[in-house]
Amino acid sequence: MLDTLFDIRYTVPRDEARSTRNAKKLLARYGDVHVKKAKIIYSLTQGENTMADANDKVGSNVEGSWFVDSQCIDCDLCRTTAPNNFQQNADDGYSYVFKQPENDEETKLCQEALDECPVEAIGSDG
Repeated sequence: MLDTLFDIRYTVPRDEARSTRNAKKLLARYGDVHVKKAKIIYSLTQGENTMADANDKVGSNVEGSWFVDSQCIDCDLCRTTAPNNFQQNADDGYSYVFKQPENDEETKLCQEALDECPVEAIGSDG
């Protein structure tokens, strides 16, 4: 078995993976589902919307179109990709948008973070 969180993926419908209460059900159905801080690592079924839920934003996000939702697993990808826009909430184990993009380069890097986020926890309303 692989040791790192991102080496193994399971295709789980978003509505099932959204609820951490379903972790035991997912474990029974899909095998060894990894859970970190009660957040299930999953990949979406192909063809499904792959952006964060605007109704599930973390409270630390600054006001604006870019946001992180509660499915964030604090993997550091967004903070590495767009460090001028994302910060870590180390106490609660997630990242958030601390500054909205102010130019094309920052917007491009935020979009790259959105596209690469392993749990589709980054979104944009704009």
